[in-house]
Amino acid sequence: MTCFTHSPDYSALTFGFSNGTVILVRGDLLYDRGSRQRVIYENKEPITSISFRDEMTLYICTVSKIFTLSTTGKNNGHWDKILDDKEGADINCSSSYIENNNSTGRALLVARDACFQFYNLRGKSHSIQMNIPKRRIYVYKNRYAVFLSFVNSNLTESSIISSNKLIVLDMKNNYIVYNQSIPSSIFEVFECWNDLYMLLSDGSLLRLHEKPLKENVNILVKSDLFQIAIKLTNESSDEFSQEEIMKLKKRYGLYLYDKGEFADSIDQFIECIPLGKTSEVISKFKESSKIHHLIKYLQKMVDLEISTPNHINLLLTSFCKLKKSDQFVKFINDIKIDDDFDIVEKHKAFDLNMIIQLCKENEYFDLALLIAEKFNLSPVVVSIQLNDLHDTVSTITYITSLSIDDLLRVVIDNVNVLLNNLPNETTQLLIDVFTGKYTPKSRDLVVKNEANETKSIPTYPLITSYKQFVSFMRLKEGTERNSTETASEENKEQNVTERDVISPIKPTYQPPKPRIIFSSFVNHNYEFVIFLEACIESYDAFGGNVQDKKDLMNTLYEMYLTLANEDLDNKSDWQSKAKALLDERTEWSEEDKVSLLLISNMYDYNEGEMIIRESTDNAGSIEGFELDIFRSAVFSGSLEKSLEIVNKYGTKEHELFRLALTTYTSNSHFMDTIGEENLKKLLLTIDNLKLFTPLEVLDCLTRGNANVKLGLVKDYLLRNIERQKAGIKKNETLVNAYELKLNDLTSQIEDLLHNPKLINTTRCSVCSGQLDFPIIYFKCGHQVHESCLIENTGISSIIDENSNDDANVSCPICSADQDALLMLKKQQEDMSLRQDLFEASLQGSSDRFKSMFGFLGRGGMETSQIVTDGKAT
Repeated sequence: MTCFTHSPDYSALTFGFSNGTVILVRGDLLYDRGSRQRVIYENKEPITSISFRDEMTLYICTVSKIFTLSTTGKNNGHWDKILDDKEGADINCSSSYIENNNSTGRALLVARDACFQFYNLRGKSHSIQMNIPKRRIYVYKNRYAVFLSFVNSNLTESSIISSNKLIVLDMKNNYIVYNQSIPSSIFEVFECWNDLYMLLSDGSLLRLHEKPLKENVNILVKSDLFQIAIKLTNESSDEFSQEEIMKLKKRYGLYLYDKGEFADSIDQFIECIPLGKTSEVISKFKESSKIHHLIKYLQKMVDLEISTPNHINLLLTSFCKLKKSDQFVKFINDIKIDDDFDIVEKHKAFDLNMIIQLCKENEYFDLALLIAEKFNLSPVVVSIQLNDLHDTVSTITYITSLSIDDLLRVVIDNVNVLLNNLPNETTQLLIDVFTGKYTPKSRDLVVKNEANETKSIPTYPLITSYKQFVSFMRLKEGTERNSTETASEENKEQNVTERDVISPIKPTYQPPKPRIIFSSFVNHNYEFVIFLEACIESYDAFGGNVQDKKDLMNTLYEMYLTLANEDLDNKSDWQSKAKALLDERTEWSEEDKVSLLLISNMYDYNEGEMIIRESTDNAGSIEGFELDIFRSAVFSGSLEKSLEIVNKYGTKEHELFRLALTTYTSNSHFMDTIGEENLKKLLLTIDNLKLFTPLEVLDCLTRGNANVKLGLVKDYLLRNIERQKAGIKKNETLVNAYELKLNDLTSQIEDLLHNPKLINTTRCSVCSGQLDFPIIYFKCGHQVHESCLIENTGISSIIDENSNDDANVSCPICSADQDALLMLKKQQEDMSLRQDLFEASLQGSSDRFKSMFGFLGRGGMETSQIVTDGKAT
């Protein structure tokens, strides 16, 4: 008999013999209740090993092959399946074991000099290479392969010493757990009391005891067998906490890092992330050659939702350094944001400004733009598109998708650059915004437009007015629409939808004040004019502040005059526009007048100054204005215009005639240009208005290098002489009339004083009633009833005939004239004391001689009186 085995419940025994026979014994052997035996296999080849796979199948090994054999007796002495027909097994060099807990049968292990070969019902399963001699094998706890080996040591050529070695192999982890020399070979191996015993051929008994698992792990770690140690801890997770397992993996990671195996090292560090102290690991992988490992580590932290903004900053920075744009884009796109554009997943938060600046420094402008658009950083988006990508077309397209508040913040800072590159589109946008017509476009439509638009900057003709601008933009829009309509039907539908979206609707916001954007139009005068004209045209639709409209008109007026000086070919057109703008003004405040006068003066626009002066109530408040514009016209060589100024303002500013006469007669060129007829008209106007005396006129005409002929002033002199003669004759007639009247009055006074007067009137001078007594007579010839006198004068009683108090009673009819004469006399007396009135009358008079005698006639030379005790002296 070469081998023997039994079933687990001892209900079957099998025996193998060297003659190739296998005998099966069945029965209740433990209780000796009988059994029976039979030969289940016969062959000439010796049987070296027999093992039960299960109750129905045996593993049979011979010296040349391995096969399975059924124990049911139905095989008729033949094998079921040959597992290996090339190699067999030596005696005591095979053993069965349970391969795993879920297995329904046992597996077979065969020890050969080159390896350990494993078999199951299908044949060879796997092998463990170990090229050492093997003389006996035993599988302990279905895990450890305990086998005996021997080594021959040649000490001398004539002597050979053989030594036996007991080796224990962990079949699951493929490492030797015990290796020790023993004094002799093993006779038998068996298990007892949870230990393994080996009886040696010299009679010794060895016991192998397995150490606790944690002690085994420590031994493995000290031997740098971290993989095996980790595998053991994972298999026995009930004996090790997760923290202990992760600490072991971290030590393994450090071991691999020191060996330079960074890829495997980072894998171990990743599994230890929950331990914390991630900064230690991060600092080890910051070098450029290790950044790709660091990315993997940081991504795992993100997946575990324990990353901080600093970690995300480092991750995105690593993407940039390794040029992993795809991963960068994917990470940003995967970030979830709320309605306020804040990051919902806090473990993905990062420093927006820092990462954007990093991308810009590394010229990853598309990535910086992606972040800015994702988080609605409209100023940053526009800055990148304009200053870094130099893509003005995309910029203006993006801006049109913003809300009015965001748009204003962006436009005010960048409008100058936009005007430099896309003046018409930018001007149209500003007009829409500041006139209340702006409506944001759908962001989806903006993206489609960016895909279809060309990035080249177009060129446009010079446009000088808002009406031209509107016509041009409509023509341009129609051209683009026609070109678009040649595309597919799908594109047509999209374009129609877009036009519907862009079409202006009722404004939902109060347009901002245009003044905030004025400074941005520097060096863009034509666009500025278009913008101002559009704002003024739409002003009344929104009921804005009146002062705002005045600011617009004043600014537009200044721009017209600016362009008149710059565009000399069209100077008259620009000045005409400025004049038309002034003509439209209906209300002028002092501030407006001063501002517009200053602008007109700065740009030497005299016509504007005149219009402003005429349109104000206190046009003459600025002294010498008409004289200044007359001199300006003369200095500029426009004598015709200067003559118009004299004719227009001469009635207000009389000195204009004096200055005109002096100027026009100063040289022959002026005389020829103005002409004698115009000078005669000036003299006629002066004469009709009696502005100057003939002497003053002659003084003007004969001053300096006068070029006046006598025929020019002949008519003027004759008219004045005739008028003076007529005046003298009229005065003589008045003198005679006054003398006659004075003589008449004198005779009447004498008559009243010395001669009695006959009274023959029968009616009362007051009530016109018939006179009856008592009657009161006055020297003036009036007689009244006493009752009428009392009623009109307030006298309380009739005056006695012998009383002299009647001198204090005045005639009720003549009393008003008497009071007027007394008042006039008092005024004449006061006039002699009012020297200031005399001086004022002389300063404001064109004929001082006449004014002086008029003052004398009003009592200016009367003798002064001194009043003492109520009596004048």
